Parts: sequence; C-alpha cells; structure tokens
Amino acid sequence: MTSLLALTTVLTWGCWIPVAQAIPGVPQRSRVFYVALGNAAFAFSAFAVGGGHLSLGWRAFWLPIVGGVVWISGNFFAFRATETVGLARASGSWTPLNIIVAFVWGALLFGEFSRFTTANFVVLGVGIVLILAGVLFIVGSQNARGGSASPLEVHGEEVRSAKKTSVLRTPLGYRRGYLYAGAAGLLWGSYFVPAQWAKVPAQVSNFP
Repeated sequence: MTSLLALTTVLTWGCWIPVAQAIPGVPQRSRVFYVALGNAAFAFSAFAVGGGHLSLGWRAFWLPIVGGVVWISGNFFAFRATETVGLARASGSWTPLNIIVAFVWGALLFGEFSRFTTANFVVLGVGIVLILAGVLFIVGSQNARGGSASPLEVHGEEVRSAKKTSVLRTPLGYRRGYLYAGAAGLLWGSYFVPAQWAKVPAQVSNFP
C-alpha cells in the first residue's frame, strides 16, 4: 500500500504543473489561485468522505494553515521558475533540493534517522552526492545561446515569450529562474513540517 501511495504521489506531482501551465498567457498568480481552489475542493472531499472533526484549534487548524501558506508560496515560485527556464530545468532543480530539505527536517525535527546504521548513512550519503551531481548537470545544461545572445536575439526571445510564454534565454533570466526553483525546493521541502507537528489525521490537516 505504501508503494502504491508513493507511486501515485510521484505520478500526480509530475503531471500537475504541466497541466496548470498548458494554456499560455494566464498570469502565474491566477494559476496559483486556481490550483489552490482545486486543492481545497479535493481536500474538502477527502475530509467529507474520510470523516474527522475540524476545529479552530492550534493543532487541527492553524498549524496546517501555516503549512498551506508555505506550500502555496512554493507553487508561485515553481510557476515562475517554469515560465523562466522551462519545466525540465526548473523541476530538475527544485526536486532534488526538495528531497534534501525534507531529509534534513526529518532528521533534525522528527528523529527519522535515529535507528540508521553506518551502512544506511553511507548509502544515504552516496544518494545525496548523486542528487547534487544531477543538479549541477541540470544547471550546467543552460542553452549555449543564452550566454552569448545578441541584443536582436534577446529581443526576439522576448517577443516570442510575450506571444507563446516561451523561455527567456538570457543569463539573467536563467539565474532568476534557478533562484525561483531554489525557493520552490526550500518551501516544498518544509511545508509538511507544521502538519507533522499538528499530529492530526491527514484528511483533517489537508483541508485547512
């Protein structure tokens, strides 16, 4: 069951941003708002079906609210990163960072590695090195044209961006896009922390 839930998470998290970005010309703040509405509708349905009692207490409501604010902030930065450097580079940058931040929080706040053996830590260390290497390869894959584009080429990219939401391939645009992706990774790696602290059923905490 755990493997099925993990697979469902991977598939849905890998698909929702392309779906949200499918129609060009929609402001990113509007996309974030519509995504939040969709999540609220799904969370309410899960709450209604799964049962539970929703109160305005600190644990059941306000801690999950804080997590929701962190999560939706990550959405905004992810959309901006996707718009700036493209989905592949943006997702390839924020996903590893998301994993590393979640690992750190799990270890520091929830003692999730307290029973790890030396061999477990060796495997974990190798995995982190591979993740960081992947991030460096992705960041280094910047289009060669971006670093040496002429003013005319840059202007042409800007015009196409305005018409088709194309990637703005300039060095400044890439740097800004990777900063957006980094912010998304940090926020998405942290939003679950308040909900974990709440210690209430998922169908209850997901709604607020």
